Amino acid sequence: MVTMIFLVANILCFAVTLFPMILLMWSIMVGIGEVAGYQKKDKFMGYMMSGIVMQSSIIGTSVPWAFTTLTIQSLIAESLNGAPYPFVPILVLGIVGALVAMIVTVLIGKFILRVDVSKLQELSPEFYEKAASLKLHKKGKVGVVVLCLFIVCMSIPSLFPDFPFASFLSSLGIQGVAILILALLLLLRDKEGKPFATTDQLAKAGISWDILFLVVSTISLTT
Repeated sequence: MVTMIFLVANILCFAVTLFPMILLMWSIMVGIGEVAGYQKKDKFMGYMMSGIVMQSSIIGTSVPWAFTTLTIQSLIAESLNGAPYPFVPILVLGIVGALVAMIVTVLIGKFILRVDVSKLQELSPEFYEKAASLKLHKKGKVGVVVLCLFIVCMSIPSLFPDFPFASFLSSLGIQGVAILILALLLLLRDKEGKPFATTDQLAKAGISWDILFLVVSTISLTT
């Protein structure tokens, strides 16, 4: 269960974004701890909270569409001299780094810190039945498809440079491909004719404006 919690934290930060997902995983972990009988001051809870932050930070700042990665890309754009951004290597490096961090964290908890996980073994069957009943809703499935489409479009120029649309996708760059896919997403409608997402929703919920303004102001001052 410890490994699965860390894995879920990595997947959420990979698929969504860093800071909100850390807070979300913290709240989920607090809920699991309360059900299992752990106190917030227990060593196990501190180990899980810090492990979630460490691993999520690695994956959240390594994937090519992460805010930190995009900021670095804009800063080194001139140094690339028009060369395509190394999307696939950075993506693979982020995934490998997150998996290594997860394995190391689990081993540290098991053999060095020796955290007490016995209470997790005593969770009632109702806990697992409730967890198994949760299903991914339709909007979530659409989100997964959109993310996979984005990764495929960004990977084509590196993996299949002779593909008919490879040069076009390479010229669009990560921002252009993202805008193109978001435009397609805004056109999609469900069976009732309602949009899966709107520009207003994406702008409010999908962008960390506070962090954005903080970084922009900091870069301006340092420049």
